[in-house]
Amino acid sequence: MTSNTATGEGRRALGLTMVVVSALSFAAGSTSAVMSYQAGATPASVVTARILFTVLALFLYIRASGGETRLPPRERYISLLLGVIMAVQSYALVHAFAVMPVALAVLTFYLYPLMIGVGVHFNGSERITPGLAVALVGAFIGLVLALDVGTGGLNVLGAALATFSALAFALIAMVMQPMIARTGDSRPITLHMHYTAVIVLIMANLVLGEYPLPTGAVGWTAFAAAPVLYAIAITTLFIAFGLIGPVRSSLVMNLEPVASIVFGFLLLSQVLSPMQILGAAIVIAAITVPKLEAVRRAKKS
Repeated sequence: MTSNTATGEGRRALGLTMVVVSALSFAAGSTSAVMSYQAGATPASVVTARILFTVLALFLYIRASGGETRLPPRERYISLLLGVIMAVQSYALVHAFAVMPVALAVLTFYLYPLMIGVGVHFNGSERITPGLAVALVGAFIGLVLALDVGTGGLNVLGAALATFSALAFALIAMVMQPMIARTGDSRPITLHMHYTAVIVLIMANLVLGEYPLPTGAVGWTAFAAAPVLYAIAITTLFIAFGLIGPVRSSLVMNLEPVASIVFGFLLLSQVLSPMQILGAAIVIAAITVPKLEAVRRAKKS
């Protein structure tokens, strides 16, 4: 084995490890948010703390890694505008955690890669592939089962919030893609988006005139853990992007819905029926199909 091969395998192993840490951290952070709700916090207070902490952590990470925090004027203005959408999108998803099982909210949100595929088809960038078409049908069937639509167990508000969050995130990703291609680094773009997002959220809290905080040791631990875990998830995901690329990273990130089911059961006593678990499995399989296609295309290019 040559040194280059060993180095390449080491990078892949470290990249995969970082993605697994990111997926588990996202899932654990979502569960922590719900635990803090149970102790008196609200989606608004949790998401504000999460975004504020991430701004600080991401800024320090970029500086420590020798990156650039500044952006050209055009990218800066677009990123700041996207931050407004991000604030609403983040709040919608965190609010969905409060009204439906975390795993189902995360599962619904994870439809965003398929939404991106449809979006780029209609803007003329790429055509819908047979794999994506199959994935769309499979995801719809799986989500109907997972959300318990047939037996009247559908939480309309939660499903609407999670779906809106997925659509908004897909829009953000589509706008970000050419910007990343121009700048070569997604981190300063994400940082600027968080700048605006935290300002919007702080202003919203000021308008509401309240910032509910949790009570008790468990509540405060969960409230503090939610932003820390989110920051860890974001940072390790960026590291993974640099080591194994965003395509392979996104494939492994399918671990997050699975971890959300486990954490929801262990920490929140959120039990899904066998039919819901089957639906979740179908959705995860469906969103994996186009990602596998992307990996194959990346290998050929």
